[in-house]
Amino acid sequence: MHTEVTRQDEVIRTDIRLERICGQDTYKRFFGKFTQGMNQRVFTLMYRWFFQGLQFEQLHVGLGFFGMTRYGDQEGARLGTMRGSLGGSRTTR
Repeated sequence: MHTEVTRQDEVIRTDIRLERICGQDTYKRFFGKFTQGMNQRVFTLMYRWFFQGLQFEQLHVGLGFFGMTRYGDQEGARLGTMRGSLGGSRTTR
């Protein structure tokens, strides 16, 4: 689980200024309390509040690529097609 990886990651823990990060079961119990209907009601209100607060005359969306690796350069990684991937061919970056 991703939560266990973050739990062991000193950099993430320090960045969000926590002494400790809880385990996967704690997240599971907490989020298990919410139903699909509750989520839709809450997030509809949150999105409405957020987007009503945005004020702009023009909007520019940049579709560039930003890549960052956690542990430096990945040896053997190159642009091209991932052969043997299950979902058909994909481009890697």
